[in-house]
Amino acid sequence: MSPKPTDPRCSIAVTDDGEDYVASMEHQWSTKDVIIESIRTIRTLPRRQFVAGADFFNYAEFGRLRNGDAPVILLGRSYGGLAIHAVSAGFFTTVYRSAFLPMLRFHLRQENEARAKALQSIIEWPGAFSVVFGLILDSYPILGYRRKSYIVLGWIVGALFFTIMAILEFTANLTNSNCITLTILAQLGLQAACLASLAMTTELAQREHLYERGHLQSTFMILFLGSSALAQLLVSQLVIPSVNGMGPDLPTNISFGQSMVILAVASAFSIPFIIHFLPESAQPALTKLTPLVRCRELWNLLRQRRIHCVVFFLVGSAFFLNADSTDVQTALMAWSNVTPADLQYVALAVCVAQLIAVLMWKSFFVNWDWRRLWMLSLTIFISAQLVLAIPCGLGLVRQDWSYFLLVAVRQLPKGWAQVLLVVLPTEIADIGREGVMIGLVTSFCTLISIAGRSFWETLSEAAGVSVSLESIREDSSATRNRVVISAVVFAVINLLDVSMVLFLPSQKLDAQQLRSFGGYNPKARNVVIGFFLGLVCYAFVANVTAI
Repeated sequence: MSPKPTDPRCSIAVTDDGEDYVASMEHQWSTKDVIIESIRTIRTLPRRQFVAGADFFNYAEFGRLRNGDAPVILLGRSYGGLAIHAVSAGFFTTVYRSAFLPMLRFHLRQENEARAKALQSIIEWPGAFSVVFGLILDSYPILGYRRKSYIVLGWIVGALFFTIMAILEFTANLTNSNCITLTILAQLGLQAACLASLAMTTELAQREHLYERGHLQSTFMILFLGSSALAQLLVSQLVIPSVNGMGPDLPTNISFGQSMVILAVASAFSIPFIIHFLPESAQPALTKLTPLVRCRELWNLLRQRRIHCVVFFLVGSAFFLNADSTDVQTALMAWSNVTPADLQYVALAVCVAQLIAVLMWKSFFVNWDWRRLWMLSLTIFISAQLVLAIPCGLGLVRQDWSYFLLVAVRQLPKGWAQVLLVVLPTEIADIGREGVMIGLVTSFCTLISIAGRSFWETLSEAAGVSVSLESIREDSSATRNRVVISAVVFAVINLLDVSMVLFLPSQKLDAQQLRSFGGYNPKARNVVIGFFLGLVCYAFVANVTAI
């Protein structure tokens, strides 16, 4: 005969549905038996809602940020178009940066050295206005699609303008000014394609369970960086800088026009895959909002604490971590017997290191505390720089292998930062505003990169810590001391990034709490807008002055 529920020998668990459940029933159990039986009982109970209810961070959906949408497999047939896009984007980006731009810079140098020096910042300007692209992506679906259509359109624009450049180059009608203009136009299209794809990964990542969220985006980054590493290996055999970096020619196994053809083909390659193997729900006409309405939403959005916390973290971290001296890095490279001809292999080491970093994120750090991970990143970044600079500057260790190794180690934190810049907006982006959120992050990162690079170079010259090539070749004690002191000073400035950790959420749930209960601060919105306008003005003036 079973004992009654009121029997003191029974323990009764009450579920959130009000049902009685007899958990255990024994007369004299040891503590160990009670624990084992309790664990066994809990495991056999059906999954039920959290005591706070189904609305508490979407507990009924196991932490998903989108109800009703099943998680997707990026490497499956259904979303294979997005995977092919990631591979194409990685290949295109590497060929563009490591083959096409060095050739363009070489041609510009024959005409104007200052314009060649300013080229890097000029071609980055389309990324500075990503927030505008984001507003357009969210406001105007093309043929009913807000993401897929812009990815295809962006690749078409890139393929078109690189094809035009190739035709002009082969017919000897391409001038340097036309080349820069067409390059910027192609960059605008490709910026829109990349921004739309990141917005789509944000939407798809919000379907994932809380514990799994981040795997899809890290897989996307692995495909991108893996393709980039393979492309860099190819480019290292195609573009070979002169040994001393001062030669009259740029030795290459391909011509300038052939690099344009490669970029045009890479742009067009993924288009059919995206059209046929990238599903997206068509948006009804009622969901179309004008950019003016989206701007008002953005104006109100910038008041929220989640936004200005993320912006302050991004701006502050990028500013402090960009603190570096080109002269110091040139000296360390020269003293380590790394010639300009080896720069392509340095770039390959950077790609491989960032790929390893994303693999580590996916395997170990996807659910780590973000603040802890960022502190680990700072430790690795600063330590690697000091271990490279001090022994090399003092003449204790000057080997090319040590330079390659420590440069690669410094890239591990940058790989984690790249994933974090995609994962963090996923947790705070509202449905329908993914484009503007990714665009806002991209705009600030691009602007602080342009402005920060110019600022630290100007500061180095004003402080008198610049080192000439002649001094590096002489390798005097004064030059060594100046390089070591400069490296230590910049490492201390990098260390100031610790203060920015206060603005970084601890993890996914913390970011969601910031979104739900963070509150508003109109003054912070004014600061964010002031930051943006200030960075735009400074970067513009710096570029105009350089030209």
